[in-house]
Amino acid sequence: MATSTWLMAQLPSLPSTGALRVLAISGSLAIIAFAWAFWVAQFRKLPLAWPLSPLLVGAMTFLMRGHLPRLHQWLAFAVFALAVRNAFVYRGPMRIASAIGAIAWAVALLSARHLFS
Repeated sequence: MATSTWLMAQLPSLPSTGALRVLAISGSLAIIAFAWAFWVAQFRKLPLAWPLSPLLVGAMTFLMRGHLPRLHQWLAFAVFALAVRNAFVYRGPMRIASAIGAIAWAVALLSARHLFS
């Protein structure tokens, strides 16, 4: 019990309000939705390159955030474009997951623009 309490105390907390909170929540929701689409593709034994691409480019975006800001911006837009592409190409749960991911990523992009511009 004490270990789990210690672990929870180590996690960062979200700000109570503001664009940073929106950015964190919407970005997390987008990543979860992209992972859901990837899982559905694995379950249905579909090619994995397109469903995996928003996750991989999203990870690259995260890694470039402080080092190469211009590349970070373009990669963030590429994640959105890939998610929209997947939402139009796939059907069923993969379409829903990709659309949720695209919308959440768009909200994160707008929040980031508000915070850092």
